[in-house]
Amino acid sequence: MEPEPPPPAPQFPPLAWVVPASVPAIVFLVPQVVGGYFVGKWLKGRHFDAHVAAGGPKASSGRGPAIGLVFTAWIIGALAVGFLITGINPRAALLDAQESVDFGHDQLIFYSRGATRDDAQRFGDALVNEGYFDGTTPAEVLIAGRPGAHEISFAGAESA
Repeated sequence: MEPEPPPPAPQFPPLAWVVPASVPAIVFLVPQVVGGYFVGKWLKGRHFDAHVAAGGPKASSGRGPAIGLVFTAWIIGALAVGFLITGINPRAALLDAQESVDFGHDQLIFYSRGATRDDAQRFGDALVNEGYFDGTTPAEVLIAGRPGAHEISFAGAESA
């Protein structure tokens, strides 16, 4: 008989999901910086004090920041090469599907990449006539592409 596996660890949502959006980001940054300082002091404080007492410098010579800048440049360069190779427009990738037509009750048609507001309005009207947009549950639909070659995506829709 095999022993039972231990119960899974509890999963807690990130604090940013629980706190209202009106809370400024600095509320999350300050505790991280202050906490990091005290954890570092607790873990390495004695070693650092011994280093300084032996005549060592309190600050690094700048090699650490230089290494950080080099690796940052490599990462940014790799992303740029990736965008060039794949042909993805970074601006379009970040701003895609920001335009929408609201049909009330969090029922939205997003449009992008050649689809127009008029296309989204006509498609949304058709969804209302067919009963998909019935005003009872939130729904998001994306229409993209040029007329005659539209791509349609239903976000999280099991009955679409």
